[in-house]
Amino acid sequence: MSHSLDLDNPIDLSFQEPFDWDGILAFLRFRAVTGLETVDKTIYARSVRLESGPDLISIKKDPKKPALCLAVQNEDTHPRIETITKV
Repeated sequence: MSHSLDLDNPIDLSFQEPFDWDGILAFLRFRAVTGLETVDKTIYARSVRLESGPDLISIKKDPKKPALCLAVQNEDTHPRIETITKV
């Protein structure tokens, strides 16, 4: 799975503390589907299929504020993800 994501323009998903991101990553790591999901020490990444075709999303915790940073590989997907997160 490639990780060439749009890390310059992540979408912030704010949350309220306490938020156990390390615990969530551990949960996802144990259950990750090979070839579809990857989980390392700080990032969860997953392949997705949208109407526009395949894409890759990545989520990591922002080190400076209570938010997750969601990045996408295909910049055309970015506006759709922003719309979904506002619902």
